[in-house]
Amino acid sequence: MINKICILIFLLTLSNVHAEELSCNNFKKSTSDYLKCKANYLKQKTISSTTKIINETKNYQDKEWEKEKKKINKVKKKLLKDDN
Repeated sequence: MINKICILIFLLTLSNVHAEELSCNNFKKSTSDYLKCKANYLKQKTISSTTKIINETKNYQDKEWEKEKKKINKVKKKLLKDDN
């Protein structure tokens, strides 16, 4: 749980750094349009970072469980052959 919180804080910090690169600079910093622009950019970066983490986690889990899945499938086939 603590690791997830640390990752979230890291992502928000990372997103905040990248937010300065957006072309929101054509707005005055005190306007609501500037804040909307920054908020949208942060939202996009957070979603893309989260999606990347989810995909990497899924791929890692698939890779790690591949051997176990093969073992389970072998046992299933053996059981099905024994039933016939």
